[in-house]
Amino acid sequence: MLSCTILTCEACDGIRDLPTRMPVVLGKEGFEPWLAGESPSVDPGLDAAVTVIPVSPKMNSPKYNEPDCVEALVA
Repeated sequence: MLSCTILTCEACDGIRDLPTRMPVVLGKEGFEPWLAGESPSVDPGLDAAVTVIPVSPKMNSPKYNEPDCVEALVA
């Protein structure tokens, strides 16, 4: 059986004005502890790696799957 889980945590400073939650990104070293029931740790350097880029509202539709839906909008 294939399955997946999306873990969330409080949003980092770089995107806190948008959502209040964000996905937890686990590195390979985080898989086993999480599967053993431990709380995953969030990389403190993640905030510096997050960049907010405005994209087309077309991206909101799961039916739209074209390359331009993730291109940055020109202001």
